[in-house]
Amino acid sequence: MIKINPPVDYISPAWSIINNIVSNYENASKIISKAWLVGFTEAEGSFYLISKSQNRIVHGFEISQKLDKIVLIGIKHILHISNNVKFNKTGYFSIVTTNSRAIENIIQYYKNTMKGMKSVEYRIWARSYVKDKGDFLALNKIRNQIRIMKQEKYNLIDMKI
Repeated sequence: MIKINPPVDYISPAWSIINNIVSNYENASKIISKAWLVGFTEAEGSFYLISKSQNRIVHGFEISQKLDKIVLIGIKHILHISNNVKFNKTGYFSIVTTNSRAIENIIQYYKNTMKGMKSVEYRIWARSYVKDKGDFLALNKIRNQIRIMKQEKYNLIDMKI
C-alpha cells in the first residue's frame, strides 16, 4: 500500500454509503462525525488573521487535504462554508473562508471541542472575533502574539522537548 500512489481523484470507500455524492449537510454528516472533524482540524486546519488591505485585518479559516477532495466538500457543507474546494499549486486541495457568517458558524461548531495547542489558537482566534472584529490595532497585536506563540511552539519541537 505504501508504494502505491493513489490517483488525484481518489475517493475513500466510506463515501459509497451516499453514492459518493455530497451535496448537503445531511449527506456529509452521515460520513463525517464531529469528533472526526475536530481531530482532522487539529491536524490539518488553520485559524488565522489575514490582512485584506493596509488597515483591515479579518479572520480566516483554512483546511487542506492531499487526496480525497470529497472530504473537503463534506467539511464545507458541515461548516456551512460557501466557497468551493480548490486545488492549489502545492498539490493540495483546500477550503478557505473569511466570510463572517461562515466564521461565526465555525466558532460555534468548534466551541469547547479541541485539545492542546490548536485549542489555544482557536480560543484566541474566536475570542478576538467576538471582542475585536473590525479593530485593526487590536487584531494586528493579537496576530503578532499568535505568530510569536507559534514560533515558540516550533522552537520547542525542534529542540525535541
